[in-house]
Amino acid sequence: MQELQTATTMVQEGDFLPDTLGPLARDVARARARHGDASGAREMLGDMLKRYEQSPTAMVDIERADYLRALAEALHDLGDREAAMHAWTLALEAGSVNPNARPRAEDLCLTMLSMVRSSAEPTDGMRARMTDIQSGLKAPW
Repeated sequence: MQELQTATTMVQEGDFLPDTLGPLARDVARARARHGDASGAREMLGDMLKRYEQSPTAMVDIERADYLRALAEALHDLGDREAAMHAWTLALEAGSVNPNARPRAEDLCLTMLSMVRSSAEPTDGMRARMTDIQSGLKAPW
């Protein structure tokens, strides 16, 4: 389908903000999988995750967790639990760096909800990190 190929190219080569790019990549990957190209979808998501890992500071810090959560959801949908858990772990860390408690609380909640929506069970290490992040929040959290 030509539209799906065009959307894939736009996601891979476009100049979108991270909080838009992650969800676009998630949706394109899901569409590719539905149209019989799950391996291509996995490869695209893997490339996007590698790009992030090679240069996380290329993204504005407050947008990193949004990007990573969306990739994690799509990876989980495709059955790549290990890569999804890795992306969610990166999202936890990316969301924990804001000096203000409210954005840290929001990112923590959004990451937890992302996992719940995907029926993904966090690892013991992830649970411990979630508790650490929550413990570091100031009142009213």
